[in-house]
Amino acid sequence: MALTVDHGLRPGSADEAVRVGRWLSNRRIEHHVLAWTGPKPRTRIQEKAREARYELLTGWCRANGVGDLALAHQLEDQAETFVMRLRRGSGPDGLAGMSAVVERRGVRILRPLLGVSRGALEKTLEEFGQEWLDDPSNRNRAFERIQIRESFPALAEAGYRPNDLAGLAAAFGRLRSLAEKEAVTLLARTCRLDRVGFAEIDVDTLASAPRLFAMRVLASVAACIGGTAYGVDRRKLAGLYDWVCDGGEAKSLCVAHCRFQKTHRRLIVSRENRGLPKQKLETKRNDILWDGRFQLCVIAPTEKAEDIFVGPLGRDGWAEVVAADPGARELGIPYPARLVLPAIRDMVGVCEVPHLSFRRPGLEGHAIVQEVDFSPRNKLSAQGFCLAPKVSCTIS
Repeated sequence: MALTVDHGLRPGSADEAVRVGRWLSNRRIEHHVLAWTGPKPRTRIQEKAREARYELLTGWCRANGVGDLALAHQLEDQAETFVMRLRRGSGPDGLAGMSAVVERRGVRILRPLLGVSRGALEKTLEEFGQEWLDDPSNRNRAFERIQIRESFPALAEAGYRPNDLAGLAAAFGRLRSLAEKEAVTLLARTCRLDRVGFAEIDVDTLASAPRLFAMRVLASVAACIGGTAYGVDRRKLAGLYDWVCDGGEAKSLCVAHCRFQKTHRRLIVSRENRGLPKQKLETKRNDILWDGRFQLCVIAPTEKAEDIFVGPLGRDGWAEVVAADPGARELGIPYPARLVLPAIRDMVGVCEVPHLSFRRPGLEGHAIVQEVDFSPRNKLSAQGFCLAPKVSCTIS
């Protein structure tokens, strides 16, 4: 099956998607057009369009039971990514470029053409007598990627051809892959992840490991618990490592939407209690990914659905819970982690906190939370960086 995303950012994009559909139909390939609807951004257009594109593509795959999604990124795309990240001062991980395999909420994204040049792809299409379309936005010099693409002839004259730049990315990719393997081993030895959304780290074991791998462990934990789309800033990560391993006096530190708290040579990592969303229910049945970390299925009473929302428990909510059920204090959940648990509220107050097995007295018989699962955007131990296959010949 083939998918085309129509971003709706320029005239003619819908007609082009239909044309692609005809070509695919001639080859007996099922085709679906996914439209990006609603208001469009005025700034950071490429970045937001990319995120919308991934959401549409992976969302369709999840809804249709598709586990693998192959994208058409090719060698020049990898070379452009390398130069963009070099200009921005990325570290070794960033200079590794795009991974050939990435997991995104249950969908495996594959990039099988990263080692294939644009020229080879064009020759392949010519051999099969297949027309193709060039997106006009790929000539818009307002975008950084296009500026870099147009600089390639000058870079080639200086000895930096796209193939060479992609090769440099692959070299950094091999280093990243080796470092990730060592860090995952250390992660297994030092860290415990709790299903209610916090992590516990053995400080002594972490501090005795090489700095490079220990910092990777901290970065992985922060990405998982904090749920940020991008990695932790390297300078902040270095400061966090020094505080954790070199005896910083403060009892807690907030980095990358996480609160790191020292206690008895253990480090408790929970979501920082700020910037947490409040989501109103829209229908009787609501499947919600709350804060990019918790997957909830919420069934609300039909007549009250619009008055119910999901948000962080917070200090006031915790006070309500313990007033009704003092035994909640004995559940062994660190206090900072309690405050950022997803809670169901109505106009009266807290209805339910599934992780605390709490339901407000008098709500018996009202089905609210059917399922809750800690499903963070960034897994604690991700698949790892995957190098692109080396393919340089025409596919035929």
